[in-house]
Amino acid sequence: MSWIPGTAGATPIQNVGAYGTEIADVLFCLEVFDPVTGEVKTVVKELCQFSYRDSAFNHEWKGKYLITSLTLKLSKIPGQVPNYPGVNKYFEINQISSPTLQQIRQAIIDIRNVKLPDPKEVASVGSFFKNPLVGADHYEHLKHTYPNIVAFPIESGGYKLGAGWMLETLGLKGRQFGNLQFYSNNALVLVNRGNATFLEVEAQVNDIKTRVQDQFGVKLEIEPIIR
Repeated sequence: MSWIPGTAGATPIQNVGAYGTEIADVLFCLEVFDPVTGEVKTVVKELCQFSYRDSAFNHEWKGKYLITSLTLKLSKIPGQVPNYPGVNKYFEINQISSPTLQQIRQAIIDIRNVKLPDPKEVASVGSFFKNPLVGADHYEHLKHTYPNIVAFPIESGGYKLGAGWMLETLGLKGRQFGNLQFYSNNALVLVNRGNATFLEVEAQVNDIKTRVQDQFGVKLEIEPIIR
């Protein structure tokens, strides 16, 4: 989860994660402030209703609390290299067979610097779409048509599909539509190249959702919160 732009207190809202790890994996509890009552509460992780890029802060607690602090519970067991092609390739190229935690972190940082634009220079909100979850039957059907499909098994027995892979398959990586563009190094990132309006973003997103549904039979959901 290294090099994710933003504040620590924002991570529980959408259960922010990367490379197979989410904040829910290490969160013990958090502290919230209720601006209406002035009360400060400690909330244990189990009450936050964490799921993939979602939590109670997006539903019944939406707009109710301000998160002021987190308490994390970390493991003493050495971390493993995330089993992702880009990460494995990084260590292969750099000839590192048994990376340390610091080397794993540096690998993630280096990869992110290539795949994600600097938010200080290019306007974006990072990954714009969630990786959709599908059942095993749907995955097998897609794999028959697309042998190179990018997907990861999940505990429920289904699969998490790579939304970026789907957008690349549709030929959208690097494509520009008016003031909007899919980032040249990462199809998941939608960037503002000029004076894009909300209506432009809305129209483009709806079009992409329709194309993904037609091509893959999958409902694509956006990751950022739109108010």
